[in-house]
Amino acid sequence: MNKLDHKYIAPVADNLGDRRPWPSLASLKKLTAASGMQALYDQMLVSGVNFLTLVFLGRSLEIEQFGFFVLAYMSILGLASLHTALITQPFGLQGATRPASKNLGHLHSLLRLHAWAWLPLNVAMLALVSWKFFPDRQLFVAAAVYLCVFFLQELLRRYWYTCGEIGPALVNDFISYGGQLLAILLWATYGDFDAAAALWAMAATSLLALGHAWYRLRKQPVSRMPVQEVVRTHWRTGAWLLLAAISAYGALQLYPYMIAGLGASAVAAFAAARAILNALNVLAQAGVNYLPLASKRILERAGAASLTRHLVRSAVGMFTLATLFCAAVSVEAPTLLQWIYGRTFDGAAEVIVLLSFAGIISVLFPVLYAGILVLHQAPVIFISNVIATVFNVTVGWWLVRQYGIHGAAVAAGASALLVLAIQVWCLKAALGNLTTHRFLKHKPCMP
Repeated sequence: MNKLDHKYIAPVADNLGDRRPWPSLASLKKLTAASGMQALYDQMLVSGVNFLTLVFLGRSLEIEQFGFFVLAYMSILGLASLHTALITQPFGLQGATRPASKNLGHLHSLLRLHAWAWLPLNVAMLALVSWKFFPDRQLFVAAAVYLCVFFLQELLRRYWYTCGEIGPALVNDFISYGGQLLAILLWATYGDFDAAAALWAMAATSLLALGHAWYRLRKQPVSRMPVQEVVRTHWRTGAWLLLAAISAYGALQLYPYMIAGLGASAVAAFAAARAILNALNVLAQAGVNYLPLASKRILERAGAASLTRHLVRSAVGMFTLATLFCAAVSVEAPTLLQWIYGRTFDGAAEVIVLLSFAGIISVLFPVLYAGILVLHQAPVIFISNVIATVFNVTVGWWLVRQYGIHGAAVAAGASALLVLAIQVWCLKAALGNLTTHRFLKHKPCMP
């Protein structure tokens, strides 16, 4: 932790037993800027490597193998959203303003919970998805191993985010994701390479990062926390987040599975287009990592008006950058596909243009998520996503059947807009009520 981080985080982290004054608003802004930039660098690394990985696999794997890899990888990311909802996000929110020793005790309890129940449960769910969408035993085993080490490494790096120490998390991600691309390149060059091999390479570097994180944390003081208490507090904080994550997958991530009936080549084409737009994940995931904790601190220190300004500034900046990016890639879509992948995917250029609308909207969700979360309005996320899921399995399904991957792209944009409209309306109402001292903490706004 550098001097700036120590100066501004310590009074917050130790507040339960420390009589030092709270940091000023100016100090908080400096902390926000420093931590925010480190979080952005971290996410640039993660998203950049994942983008390059998909590009390399799109170039080197057979189209069918690439399609199966995408389905397996998306399934892992879908389960990771449940991991975020029930594990890492409650951990971050509960630990944002308490001493590091208590956070480390919390982490140890979560690791025991993973070994006993959480990882076996997720492997079982992955097995069900594999049986339906990628029925290859070798691919499933590789995906299951990667899921386990990825979840554990993600949990340990989130400990540093929770304590406001983004630097160690950045180093850990450099080991995991920087090594990931190198391992895949070496394996593809010197060995038999397929979708399962790619996942084994990713698992190996995540395991290295996991070892690095544990080595750094092994001698730090720990305040023990019973596993039963962890389960109870995480469920209380994360139950609505879990429902929101499940419904969010239905609202935003169903289309690759819906077009799987058209063949693995259709999934590959849709994934090739999405991979280019996934460069926006640098913004979106940095917001997910950083905005909820920053928003909670701003609300507690400076009030609802400052929180509103913070969220609006974040949304305007992210929207502007996303719009400029999507305009550029839409104009050059055919050229980009040929240049990036070295081959064409039927219909992918048109999908990029149609999906750009959904991409622009997607960078606003972390801003809304942060505001909704700190105002205890998590049911709003669930309700809006359920409405969008119903849209997807009715109107969206019809569009896929009629227009294939192009219909899926149009439906994805419409679904995202529907979620955005509902969440903006409810967040605006909740902030207005809080500003006028009429906010009821646990009664969500309903459209």
